[in-house]
Amino acid sequence: MKRLIAVFMCAAPLLASAKMATLHCEHWPMTMALMSLKNSGMIGGDDIQEKRTKIELLASEKIGRNLYQQVYHMTFYGATGRTIEDITNNQASSVECSISAVDVYVTGKNIGRRQ
Repeated sequence: MKRLIAVFMCAAPLLASAKMATLHCEHWPMTMALMSLKNSGMIGGDDIQEKRTKIELLASEKIGRNLYQQVYHMTFYGATGRTIEDITNNQASSVECSISAVDVYVTGKNIGRRQ
């Protein structure tokens, strides 16, 4: 019984940190990316089908106490079949997704992605 308690006490911090690293903050950078695309004139009002948008978390690094740097790859699909891919970079926490502004980089061509 004492061994079981000792194992649990050693594993508990690992389980807690794994849970905290999973943030669900993809909506904030997606919204800011769409706003940037609209402001730049790359898309119009309802050009993008948001339900078809694909979002992939590329990296999430802890940079402070409850503060993470996140990088997302997003693929937006237009009503005409056109796709726009971008990479976003922002900071988030488990309390607030909009800790920082979102950097948006539109990719011109993806030549190395596996299907």
